Amino acid sequence: MAKQRADRDGSGGKGAQALAAAAEAALADLEERIPAGMGPLERVEAARIREAARRLLECAARLATDELMVPGSTGQQRSHPLLKTEQELRREISDSLQKLAFHAEQRALYERLRALERRADASVEEGQP
Repeated sequence: MAKQRADRDGSGGKGAQALAAAAEAALADLEERIPAGMGPLERVEAARIREAARRLLECAARLATDELMVPGSTGQQRSHPLLKTEQELRREISDSLQKLAFHAEQRALYERLRALERRADASVEEGQP
């Protein structure tokens, strides 16, 4: 059973580490590239993604030492519950990053348009065309 440790893809927790690192890099890029798009809601979402990445790393570390199959309530063999949690966290991180990038870009565009509109309104008030 020792061969059944959570080294599913031969990389142990490296897949989780790579995803967590990529998520952090993507968040840092968004925050640097389009700060106008990172309003309060987007910053909360970024924090939630970072927390999911932290939990993913914890799950991967635990799965690296545990068996993939664990005894169920009646002694039958069943998949380790963290396998499902790990899968859900991976999906949450990926989906949330895509949505956050879209919303941040849309928010930045909206803020630029509002700034242009304010400048145009100020020009009209000053009598300039």
